[in-house]
Amino acid sequence: MASSNSSSAALPLRATRRAFLSGSIAGLNPRLARIPAERIALLKEIAQRWEHRLPKGAIPRLRATDACAGHGVCASVCPTGALRSFGEAGVQGLEFDAPACFACGACVVVCPEQALRLEARDSGRPQALAERITRHALRVCSRCDDEFTVSGESELCPACRKDVGLFTNGFSAGSDET
Repeated sequence: MASSNSSSAALPLRATRRAFLSGSIAGLNPRLARIPAERIALLKEIAQRWEHRLPKGAIPRLRATDACAGHGVCASVCPTGALRSFGEAGVQGLEFDAPACFACGACVVVCPEQALRLEARDSGRPQALAERITRHALRVCSRCDDEFTVSGESELCPACRKDVGLFTNGFSAGSDET
């Protein structure tokens, strides 16, 4: 009985989706393991002090299409933190810090909408600040009061739309049999 208590104490109470996806992707490709913050800071400093023009493709560019639904799955798996979510007064989105990116492509692979494209940046100096590549308005769900990314005219968040859809489809399927 004592051994079950010690084993349950070693397990985390709640694993985050970010930790799970980061661990899964790093397991598939060791190159994607988390990079220490000190190394990222040093690389940024070197990039900002560099006075020569960089060759094309040395610093990547990340583009998001209109298909982006603002899930943030892509940002949760970025091993360097170059792609991250932001939120402010009724708006959320993604921002991309090009000097911190090493073009692993994990964000492109996991995007459910396939809305991201990793491209070679034209030669020149990268931006010193992160650029915002998406902006989505937020709305409060009329059913559960959670904030969600606006898509269309729905007053319900995706989870509540799914619940209502399942409920509606479940009853309409039974009425067709008469």
